[in-house]
Amino acid sequence: MASKRILIADDHPQSIAAGRAALSADGYEVIAAKTLPEAARALGEMCPDLIVLDAALPGGDTVAFCSSLSLARGPKRVPVLILVPPRCPEQLLVSLRPFAGECLFKPFHAADLRQRVKTLLAERPAPASEGKETSSGMAAAGALREEPAVWNSAGLAGAELGGCRLERALGQGATSTVYLGRHLLLDVRVAVKVFNASSAQWSEENLRRFIRGARAAAKVEHPNLAGVLNAGREGELYFLVQRYIEGETLKSRIEAATRLDEASVVRLLRQIAAGLSAVHALGIIHRDVKPANIILATSGEAVLTDFGLARAVGWSDITGETGIIGTPYYMSPEQCAGQAMDGRADLYSLGASGYHAATGRPPFIGDTPVDVVRGHTQEIPPWPQDLAPALSSELAQALMKLLAKSPDQRYSSAEELIRALDSIGPAAAVTPPNPARRPSASESGRG
Repeated sequence: MASKRILIADDHPQSIAAGRAALSADGYEVIAAKTLPEAARALGEMCPDLIVLDAALPGGDTVAFCSSLSLARGPKRVPVLILVPPRCPEQLLVSLRPFAGECLFKPFHAADLRQRVKTLLAERPAPASEGKETSSGMAAAGALREEPAVWNSAGLAGAELGGCRLERALGQGATSTVYLGRHLLLDVRVAVKVFNASSAQWSEENLRRFIRGARAAAKVEHPNLAGVLNAGREGELYFLVQRYIEGETLKSRIEAATRLDEASVVRLLRQIAAGLSAVHALGIIHRDVKPANIILATSGEAVLTDFGLARAVGWSDITGETGIIGTPYYMSPEQCAGQAMDGRADLYSLGASGYHAATGRPPFIGDTPVDVVRGHTQEIPPWPQDLAPALSSELAQALMKLLAKSPDQRYSSAEELIRALDSIGPAAAVTPPNPARRPSASESGRG
């Protein structure tokens, strides 16, 4: 039997080389294209069994390209695995999702690419069935599987899930959509996080990670943490119900104001540290402390949300064959290196978030995630006062201590950090959102 052909359409030589090495090892014939016109020619001449497509591939419109594939019949209709580059515009990703059998974020792990390709090819019907209509009315020849309604950010508005009525989408990320909802029994507003995956698409590790995150969040109750009210699965949808928090994310605040004043940064750090103290007391690491997961509530409280990556201290690291998990701009050196972690990794991420809030930029920036990871593991960030001269030396020193490469050189615990922050100045409230600028729906309650 002839080996299956994989077309990798990507303009980055490193991605092509990594993909070719990984897939050739499994016996696939790998074809490469560096532009959309090249990909179109390869599609017509070589009839690949699957396309691995960079979402931002130059030379044309990737959405139009994928749309033409979805309308094709016969051997040209092939599954598509979308490679999502860093800083990919969210609207582009949303537009491509209906055509994607899978999405994989760059830089990808070889084992993750191989597993997703294997899954997509296993789902493609045999050639003998090509040209015949299935019961769903779609051509069987390589038809992309139907995505659940959650791929459309407004697709579940009005539906009931987990005892809640979903009112409207608040925001959509790469793996989930968050809805504003109302708990029918309790009659309170809630944020319902619905994961962009059917049960058939979730690996066992995805499911274990979801359960760990839900259980971890349910164990902690603190004013600076977004508590979980319910979690589970209905049909092919997994969901997480959290208390709704009116406000905006720290990410949105930074984007709107460039940086926060010192008193707000100190208060922010202290409040999130207090929440982390409660988390760490239970032996749990959050693993994804970042501005997008910190909500500045209208009450003036900073609230940490999203325990989707949490795990218990002492468990084997879940990066494994699926690659590093987390957000590169705020990841600790040990997380970047896939090493064992404890609560001090969360303190590093909090320090990176505070550094961004205080200076207007993350500690390390680069053209690729690899550059950012290299910064975390090998470089020293600019002194905070060089970027924001109005900062006090005390806050600058506290941020740099949080960003120490070795966990032993950081604050030993969230409680020690709080004591250090208390010595900097009064714990003034974080400035609440400007009433004249009401937070948009996408900025509120994001989990």
